[in-house]
Amino acid sequence: MLSNFARLGVICSLLLLTVCWPILSQTIEENVVAGALVHDFSGLEAGSKGDFVQARRHFRRALQFMPYFARSFLHAQLAADAVSGIIPRPMALMLFRAANQLAGSDSLGSAELAGRAIKHKPDYAPAYLVRARIHEKLGREEDALADYGTAAGLQPGYGLTYYFRGRTHARRESWDRAIPDFTRLIEIDDQFAAAFFERGLAYCATSRYNDAIQDFEVAVRAWPKWAKHFKVFAAYLNRGMQHNQANRFDAALADLDRAVKLNPKFSEAYLNRGIALLNLRSFDRALADFDVVIEREPGNVEAFYHRGVCHKESHDYESAIRNFKNTLAFDPDHVQAHFRLGEIFSKQRQHEKAVAEFDAVVALQPSQFWAHYWKAMALDKLKRRLPAAQAYQAFLNTSPGEHKSHRAFARDRIEKLKRYAARE
Repeated sequence: MLSNFARLGVICSLLLLTVCWPILSQTIEENVVAGALVHDFSGLEAGSKGDFVQARRHFRRALQFMPYFARSFLHAQLAADAVSGIIPRPMALMLFRAANQLAGSDSLGSAELAGRAIKHKPDYAPAYLVRARIHEKLGREEDALADYGTAAGLQPGYGLTYYFRGRTHARRESWDRAIPDFTRLIEIDDQFAAAFFERGLAYCATSRYNDAIQDFEVAVRAWPKWAKHFKVFAAYLNRGMQHNQANRFDAALADLDRAVKLNPKFSEAYLNRGIALLNLRSFDRALADFDVVIEREPGNVEAFYHRGVCHKESHDYESAIRNFKNTLAFDPDHVQAHFRLGEIFSKQRQHEKAVAEFDAVVALQPSQFWAHYWKAMALDKLKRRLPAAQAYQAFLNTSPGEHKSHRAFARDRIEKLKRYAARE
């Protein structure tokens, strides 16, 4: 059993951990990146001095910090090939010094050094990757792509070539070239999760959100830190929005739940999740999401509008009216807000107000045939015969033939209204 003093110590420790964990977790993440970079730089230093065994140790350590650190994979390959004698020692020294200078500031000198190294063994593919990365730092992307092409021709099964070249294409927004390169790497090594992640980013850029999410799921299982990347959140958000537009609201809700979990600070995810919940008639949850958006963005028109729809569907008409009026305060030309107000006023038998709202709708969107119809109904209730007949006729002129029963009703009312007007 713990003494009271010991219990107090445990409680204090837990409170301290709760307060400090956000800072601590961020520090841990920063340390992961810093650790990988420190060991990669240390490996380059060791390689530049000719200690290839020590260099290899550092690169392996870098990859323990970040298992998909592509440049450390490349550097580790150089060190392993230098140790085993696959490349001659002078060549290895020049490649490491070129890479080390690239990490510093002398990129021009490193390009020349890499070129001299290649002359020792022109069929060694990784050397071209070293020089290509130097070309990229110098802004010579065409030269870089040429070196990547040479490397791919020399060693078609060397996956890092496609990774680096794919990223170059991605920076140039040449998605039709980037995606095949990442796909080729995945065919060579389907355990290299960074290729899935990069291809997911490329799919995102081309709005292929299903493909992007499939790749991100593979990548994040291997390296959970990638889940914090904004594009992962954006893929779920955008696919959720697509589901909403296609009336697949259950699917939308699943994606938007995931989006909110990934990035709880982004209001767009709450807005679109609220829309999915509204259509699933989960009004309380939808209202909670719209409340979050309005609290963060007091001028968000769509949040006010959809919150109004929630209240209308829940038969809380006064709250609905307030929200639709707020919508119109920010956007006086919001057609649907005018229409919804007209519907509510019709239900409340406030027909003059209903007519005013439907007039606003048809002024903004003359082809909105339901506004003509409900305006006619309101005028009919007000016994304004000829204006009602004109509104019914406008409905007939704008509505598609598929609304047979409503069109038949409108024709019948026009005849009756004209007869009533003739008697008056």
